[in-house]
Amino acid sequence: MIVQEVGSNNRISELDLDTVLIDICGSNNKIDIVKNQNIRNLTVKIIGNNNSVIIKENIAIKEQLYIYIDEHNTYLEIGKNTTFENTTISIADMNNKVIIGEDCMFAAGTKILAGDFHSIIDLNTKRRINYGYSVVLKNHIWVGLNAKILKNVTIEENSIIAAESLVTNNIPANSIVGGVPAKVIKNNITWTRERIVEGQNIQNENFSNILDSNLLKYNLEDFSQEVRGWIFLEEKESSNSKLYLEITYENNVVERKLVPLTARKDVSDFYENMKYLFSGFLFYVRENQKLKRVKFIIENGDFIGSRTVDLI
Repeated sequence: MIVQEVGSNNRISELDLDTVLIDICGSNNKIDIVKNQNIRNLTVKIIGNNNSVIIKENIAIKEQLYIYIDEHNTYLEIGKNTTFENTTISIADMNNKVIIGEDCMFAAGTKILAGDFHSIIDLNTKRRINYGYSVVLKNHIWVGLNAKILKNVTIEENSIIAAESLVTNNIPANSIVGGVPAKVIKNNITWTRERIVEGQNIQNENFSNILDSNLLKYNLEDFSQEVRGWIFLEEKESSNSKLYLEITYENNVVERKLVPLTARKDVSDFYENMKYLFSGFLFYVRENQKLKRVKFIIENGDFIGSRTVDLI
């Protein structure tokens, strides 16, 4: 980590990485980055005093994350499991905040601008009228390519900001917004990092529907606080397959994850020398949420199939 400092009493986490640059001109600033994680391509530049930057665990930066603070008494927090392609976060007003929740995803060219770097003056009152206010992104927000989020905005959880959008107002939960300025395009949605292909018809009749046969074998061991178990697929049917696990809560909120498949000789020997693919899976359940069903989704070329296990 490269640190350039002009000032005193600044507290900076120690990271053994030469791709992290900390540049501070001021005093009593705090940069707290959780240790033992792969933070790379990060630049933090602070001009001012008494500012705090908090970066929690499992942050991934593919290209560059640039944080620029040009004021005093500001606060920036980035929640765990959040990912960045190429993003700039700027704070340009005293006492301002930027808070990013958990499991957010920022595409290339995205920007958060919490404040203006220049003043707009009312000629009658001679007072500034463009003070900046805080920006808050709740958990699980997807910010699309080249989208910009301006001051005084709260984006509720599970929402999507479409590419090239300019966000100037609050965004409701579970919605897609787009445009300049951004407006709600669709409500009652959520999103997942995995690319799901679903709903296609079987175009190859020689590819049997393994999810409607005994060639798919599964076991659910527990589904109170977590969904866990195992699943087998016959290799000749599934060597190029993708398997997804989808869980539905009692309130009809849906979550999905991609489940990796691994060849297991011990399993094939047990099942009369047939070659099987095996996967164990673990899916943590949201706190105080009751599950309604578990669904297995298989994709292989033009074939899409599914099997649903109702729990209530």
